[in-house]
Amino acid sequence: MISCKRCFSYAINHHSHGRDGTEKELCDVCYWRQLAEIRLAYLQLLEKNVDILKPRIKQLEQALESITKQVPAHDGGGFFCLRFDGEGNEIGVEYIDPMTIVSKMYSIAIEAIEINKTKL
Repeated sequence: MISCKRCFSYAINHHSHGRDGTEKELCDVCYWRQLAEIRLAYLQLLEKNVDILKPRIKQLEQALESITKQVPAHDGGGFFCLRFDGEGNEIGVEYIDPMTIVSKMYSIAIEAIEINKTKL
């Protein structure tokens, strides 16, 4: 009989208690403990990266706002983008407010972070 490499317990059940058959040298408790430690480390890294990126996002928002104010245009600044149908044919021009783009990009980033947190 094999014992756990971390705690020397003999309570090793590779295919029970939700285990997937990996880490065969760990008991059930150490298996789940190791999995939790890995996921916690990943979440901490993710949170650290978010904190690092927040000032850069703010800097980019300010730069875009500054550019928008400096560019005189009859429409008050912003972007005109071509619109296409599902087959790639041009169907017109659409005005997009730059702050709308920044806001959408920010919400996409926050949503991606939340999705990654829930996957753990």
